Amino acid sequence: RDELTEQWADEGVGIVGEEMKFKLEFEYHGNEELVDLRFKDEMPCVLEFSEVVNSTINISIDVSEDNKTVWFNMSEDTVTDGFVTIIFTALVTGVTGDCCPDPVDNKAWLLVVYPPAGEPVEYYDEVSIRTRRNSAPYAPSILDDIEGEAGETLTFYVTGTDPDEDDLYYFIDWDDGTYEEWIGPYTHGAEIEVTHEWDDHGEYIVKVKSKDVWGKESAWGNEITVTIEGDTPADLDVSIKRGLSRGVKVTLTTTWKQISTI
Repeated sequence: RDELTEQWADEGVGIVGEEMKFKLEFEYHGNEELVDLRFKDEMPCVLEFSEVVNSTINISIDVSEDNKTVWFNMSEDTVTDGFVTIIFTALVTGVTGDCCPDPVDNKAWLLVVYPPAGEPVEYYDEVSIRTRRNSAPYAPSILDDIEGEAGETLTFYVTGTDPDEDDLYYFIDWDDGTYEEWIGPYTHGAEIEVTHEWDDHGEYIVKVKSKDVWGKESAWGNEITVTIEGDTPADLDVSIKRGLSRGVKVTLTTTWKQISTI
């Protein structure tokens, strides 16, 4: 299964230390029950069997000592009509091209006995895989507007690179309690444009980090200080004077001034 597109495919890429997901499937439409059905999967040197995550029939499993050859044997159930599906995972333990070709095939066989009982019929299929190591992206950078007015939309430019040239997502901390949470993905090395505005005057420390499409995060990149200026009300002065004979007289005095942060 291609984990990036979340679609089943005839080829895929795996990351060392992560698991790949495989599906074995057989479609049968007949008038009599199948009573003997077995899948065999032979994995290349870069994979080791992990576990079955889903099966539409009851099965027993026989695994070789090196976890590379697996028999999935139908047990108890009979099959009369529809699909038989087994989904399992395998751990990526090496890089294609080191101990095997790049790409390499994961091979599967189906042995089934059709009624009336006779010799097993064998079917064969394979999927092509590549495996590699995955490195964290380099720390990204954010540049440009470093001052503005409260309520003004400011523009910033973010650039990130990845040693494996994977696409990247970005997380931006605007230092005002709001964030850009993993926007993307964007092409490795591309400059992207983002905008933000602040409601209050002050100084804000803006920073960004990235992660690749496999989920590996970078360190935080450079920090920039953004200065926001704006009109801010001064303290409100209230004085109360009691009249000699009638009620209470209230005098409110307030002033506004421009406050700049340097």
